[in-house]
Amino acid sequence: MQIDKSQIIDMLKSQGDTGNAQQADQELPQQVDTEQHAGLLG
Repeated sequence: MQIDKSQIIDMLKSQGDTGNAQQADQELPQQVDTEQHAGLLG
């Protein structure tokens, strides 16, 4: 499944998790494949 990186960042920020939001912004590609990038999403 493909998810836009901005959706993940917005979700983390809405939960007050700005540290992980910044890390996701730096490490994830623009389009995130949930299966391929499962390790980074964990």
